[in-house]
Amino acid sequence: MKKGSSIFSAALLIALAAGVISCSGINDQEETPVVRTSFTNPVSAVCVPDPSVIQGDDGLFYAYGSGEAYDGMPIARSHNLIDWTVVGEVFPVVHPKLDGANTGGLWAPDINKIGDKYVLYYAYAPSNSPEGWQHGIGVATADKPEGPWKDEGKLFISGEVGIRWSIDPCLVQDGGRNWMVCGSYYGIWAIELTEDGLKVKEGAERIHLAGYDGYGLEAAKICKKDGYYYLFLSEGAAEYELHYKLGAARSTSLLGPYLNKAGKDVAKGAPVDFFLAAGNGFRSPGHCSGIITDKAGTDWILYHAWVEGRQDVGRLLMLDRLTWVDGWPAIGNGVPTYESSVVPAL
Repeated sequence: MKKGSSIFSAALLIALAAGVISCSGINDQEETPVVRTSFTNPVSAVCVPDPSVIQGDDGLFYAYGSGEAYDGMPIARSHNLIDWTVVGEVFPVVHPKLDGANTGGLWAPDINKIGDKYVLYYAYAPSNSPEGWQHGIGVATADKPEGPWKDEGKLFISGEVGIRWSIDPCLVQDGGRNWMVCGSYYGIWAIELTEDGLKVKEGAERIHLAGYDGYGLEAAKICKKDGYYYLFLSEGAAEYELHYKLGAARSTSLLGPYLNKAGKDVAKGAPVDFFLAAGNGFRSPGHCSGIITDKAGTDWILYHAWVEGRQDVGRLLMLDRLTWVDGWPAIGNGVPTYESSVVPAL
């Protein structure tokens, strides 16, 4: 751990002990707009693993997370990307059952706007799918980002499209077409969807973007900037004891090939280039949202991480400024920021 990180950890532990950071309680904070000139990570008192973020028509930001502290997947709201309030769950009462099977969890929601509807994809992990062929992706729709949400059922099950462990959905809207990017541990794949995003397009075939069998890449997120498509990926497992980290590859085409800094194709076994790993009192950072560009042109991302020494709290919501070095993403000195004097200009 780097010099000063023990001070950071101590401050984090004090906040945790005081109840400033927790993973319980709907509407457990006041939603009073606050002007911030600095912030500390983790941001606010919200446990939102695998965050996906959108700015609603009301101008506020909404973050959605895996069903961990909140089984039905939490919905958190913020006016500044720093102060978050949990305002509900996607499925507060009845949890979806794709193909009638009991789910072992609802993971990694991905929020989008298609036409006049908010469309949220979620990963479905049945307890009877040890090989991953019964895993799948479901989809829900709503008129407002806070819901109520209508479950539209399955998008697909892994075995139907040949994408093993088809979790961690990421919709990419490009050139008037919708592409679902997903996968974990057995490659990252893309497959085209219908115009409304609710079904796989007839005749669509999977396209391999990254990774291979047994290589722990997951949590794909594709963002376009300055003529490149950046494929953000996390490696490993998002557990406290393990070494989850965040990296990227890039391409001039949505469907690849995605190359690392050395110009090697990550679909052919080349590693992605990692720019965020454990440090500064945080463990296993990763599974980022898309890029959020503020009014000053500064890029930001949200992701999750564990606080050192507080495994019981779970994966908390983190915010960091994303910079670009020779056309590649970077965060500070490669570890999560504890305190920042730069805030989003919103």
